Amino acid sequence: IDKEDPRAKQRLGSIIKYRNYCEMEAAWMAVYYYIITEILVPRGIDVVPLYFSDLRTNPDLYIKKFSAQLGLAVTQDIVDAVRKETSPEHMKVVQELIVNKTMDKTLFQGIADHGKNTRKVRNAQVKGYETELNPSALKRCRQAASFFLPASLKRKWNF
Repeated sequence: IDKEDPRAKQRLGSIIKYRNYCEMEAAWMAVYYYIITEILVPRGIDVVPLYFSDLRTNPDLYIKKFSAQLGLAVTQDIVDAVRKETSPEHMKVVQELIVNKTMDKTLFQGIADHGKNTRKVRNAQVKGYETELNPSALKRCRQAASFFLPASLKRKWNF
């Protein structure tokens, strides 16, 4: 499989048979994590992990860390503005405006005016999947994560 082929993930997914969507996602998360930690970092590529849970629990620190990684100097006023514009509360309003066709959907990547991406923001909770998935799906996803994820990610996410 050619790694430059944008459909490589889809092709590999057709070769490897997963029992459910959770297995596929957990397996790919493990593959990406391996590439980052075992291939990129040892070759001197500076990788800074940014986790959604960090964004939700400490948005100012997350914004400053992300800005520093990009080489941007930011003031507290800029941090405050970024936090406000990217908050789930604001994005829910944006999403509703896009769905109602009162805002141009091309201004925001990934939010659609119809279909499954009209629900993209949802609750924006850390581990929100625990309340959104039915118990049997949650159990399957936890089993997949426990099987596929490397030890450091299992510890981080309590698997």
